[in-house]
Amino acid sequence: MSSIRLDSITKSYDGEHLAVSKLSLTVADGEFMVLLGPSGCGKSTVLRMMAGLEEITAGELYFAGELANWMAPGDRGVAMVFQNGALYPNKTVRGNITFPLQMAGEKPEEANEKAHQLAGILGIQQTLNRLPQTLSGGQRQRVAIGRAIVRQPSAFLMDEPLSNLDSAMRTELRQEIGAMTRDLGITTVYVTHDQVEALTLADRIAVMRDGRLEDVGTPAEVFDDPATAFTAGFLGVPRINLLSSSVRADNGQVSLVLGGGQALHLDPDDRRTTLLLRRGGEEIIIGVRSDALTLDGESMNRLSGKLRTLEYHGHQWIAYVEAGIEMVNPDLIGRQKAERLHSHSRRSFWRRAGRATKRSGFWNRRSFAEMAMAETSAPTHRRADLVVELHSSTPHVAGDQVSFAVDLDRVYLFDRHGQRVDRVDRVIH
Repeated sequence: MSSIRLDSITKSYDGEHLAVSKLSLTVADGEFMVLLGPSGCGKSTVLRMMAGLEEITAGELYFAGELANWMAPGDRGVAMVFQNGALYPNKTVRGNITFPLQMAGEKPEEANEKAHQLAGILGIQQTLNRLPQTLSGGQRQRVAIGRAIVRQPSAFLMDEPLSNLDSAMRTELRQEIGAMTRDLGITTVYVTHDQVEALTLADRIAVMRDGRLEDVGTPAEVFDDPATAFTAGFLGVPRINLLSSSVRADNGQVSLVLGGGQALHLDPDDRRTTLLLRRGGEEIIIGVRSDALTLDGESMNRLSGKLRTLEYHGHQWIAYVEAGIEMVNPDLIGRQKAERLHSHSRRSFWRRAGRATKRSGFWNRRSFAEMAMAETSAPTHRRADLVVELHSSTPHVAGDQVSFAVDLDRVYLFDRHGQRVDRVDRVIH
């Protein structure tokens, strides 16, 4: 077993494309750490740097306290499981599992005995003499896991091992991976974009975006107490409602003013009230999950709107309410790319508008202004429905005016950069 420490790790390609930027993270001995984030956020690159398959541009990597930047991949004591299994097609299941032992000089009879025992544990005993191309996707991944385990590594590195499997097989193999790694007590770093895998497998989750850490904590911490609006938006089904508001502070009272003439009022004893009293006029992003809204509930803090549609999901109903409130896109909050996108949109807008004016032969001032507003504001803020979770049927139908009580104790407040107004009580590393 081994601890892993990344100290300001950076990876750039050709000195221009920055895939990972100054990322610091510690994985404790025996811990199951999940790197979670959208495609392209750099999580697989981090894993490949740990394995020695990618060169580290800057920063330091340690295994069990020993600097590993220039350590050969074979000397790191780690075993990697890839998305596609990466089995040797010309070797049988037995040959694939025993190959690392053969390379280490172990006697064939001892290697075969270990392969037989592992195959029994993994439920692939009947496939030992078959070639990989004759196996199902789940069987191939079990072989890949067996080949990793047989080496008795100090750490497992798993790069989206379940993404190519169907739903039933993902669930089954996910449970097996969780049980097996905990029984063995081996340090594991697991990459995925699937929040279910992260929440069910992890001791801690490291949420990544654009090559940086957004949040780190236990599954309960990152879900119930997210450090950023991006984390709140990435975790949870249905996706959290992120509402644009402005702070109104007056005589010790704080209200959050939303669109459509609606507002939420913080209790004077709420610790967030003190934090917001000096932020009058600032934009605040309100995060409220769909189950923190109660249809026709009693509260001084209510939101209302027109019920646009109801969806039946078997165990619950999901209501979509047109409330006239501006929603915030969590994927673009606080991103440099978003700022570049706004800048690019403005430049390209004038070019397209000029061409449109030439084609039409006239200048429509109102349409032109509306086009400008739509193109420059759409990337981050947009009009969308308020999503509300109902645990029972409702007498309301589409088109009805409805109202919802808001549980302010379960509401998150973020600044315009997506950072929590009331900072979380944990270190992000």
